[in-house]
Amino acid sequence: MPSYMVCLHRYVKVKKKYFCPNMACLQRNIVFLTLLSFLGVGQIQAQELDCTVEVLSPQVQLTNKDQLIQKLKTQIENFLSATKWTNDKYKPEERIEVSMVFTIEKITNQERFEGSLQLVSSRPIYGSGYNSTMLRVYDKTVDFTFREFEPLQYIDGAFTNNLTQVLAFYSYMILGMDFDSFSEFGGTSYLTKALEAANAAQSSEYGGWSATEKGRDNRYWLAFQMIDERFRPLRKTLYKYHRLGFDTFTENMETGRAMVLESLEDLLKVHKNSPNSYLLQVYMDAKRQEIIDLFKKANQTEKNRLITLIESIDIANVSKYRSGISI
Repeated sequence: MPSYMVCLHRYVKVKKKYFCPNMACLQRNIVFLTLLSFLGVGQIQAQELDCTVEVLSPQVQLTNKDQLIQKLKTQIENFLSATKWTNDKYKPEERIEVSMVFTIEKITNQERFEGSLQLVSSRPIYGSGYNSTMLRVYDKTVDFTFREFEPLQYIDGAFTNNLTQVLAFYSYMILGMDFDSFSEFGGTSYLTKALEAANAAQSSEYGGWSATEKGRDNRYWLAFQMIDERFRPLRKTLYKYHRLGFDTFTENMETGRAMVLESLEDLLKVHKNSPNSYLLQVYMDAKRQEIIDLFKKANQTEKNRLITLIESIDIANVSKYRSGISI
């Protein structure tokens, strides 16, 4: 995959060739790449995720807590920065921004950790300094064994450690959704790997992985629903909402907003097939405030269409939309 880009678009694979969907950007990159070949400049490689990690432990009482928590934070950062999740080449500015906040509630024998994870990932919007939230998750069951002097390791298709399994799972989810937003169903291979990570952990002692857990709001169901045929309209929405909607705002805000609304109406199919699904809830949690901000200056017809839609797909929060867009 080409490494050098002079735009914020992700390259799209068509007929085994990669190109930027924006023709002007494509032409600029051809000139840029040709120049680089004459200059003999080597390719720049970087890991895909630009992660900010924070580990909190306000309730833990332990003599060497600070040292242990700092070591955990460092190991997580090192693991994420050293692991290549794809075969693609990323420039530093192309990396996906991710924030992870672990809250450790209990440490037993200085190696068994019990806690939760708040995760947010985002993607840049073309021609702006704005980043759109892609995934916002509060994972309430993140328990794992961590030994200070053992390196974190992950093997695709196997279960070695619950911490690295969780990190790998969300890394693949983030990549899958990001690629889906640049080309229709472009993230399938990474979403499949996320589901494989969940399946590999099915028989482990740790929560959050089982298909039979009460409710369908855990990691397994998040990955399963992303692959499930009934949720393909949501994956189409990822592409239309971002690539055909938000990425066109610098050209025409009104046309872009109309596409965003059209993409959101596709979610009615998801709601019909699986009302109150975890994936739809996660998607709306990520997009709710952004949608409100976008439609504040919409015309009355668009506002009415939005509220009618929200009364189906995000009814618990309809009052937030009404007050936010002044309707």
